[in-house]
Amino acid sequence: MLKRAGLLTWVNRLARIKVYDPVIGWRQRVIRTSNAYSFADPGASTAPASGQQAGAPSDLF
Repeated sequence: MLKRAGLLTWVNRLARIKVYDPVIGWRQRVIRTSNAYSFADPGASTAPASGQQAGAPSDLF
């Protein structure tokens, strides 16, 4: 019921990590850190604050 109303959404949280492979050198991999439901505030702004992507940690590459 909350999903139909647009108040609850499924969120995939991803992180980029650097991995060293002796054959090809450094490369980036994307890993899934967690999945969760997220409550959406209908009164809040939809734009992410300070230019960050929504749900992305600021300490990534």
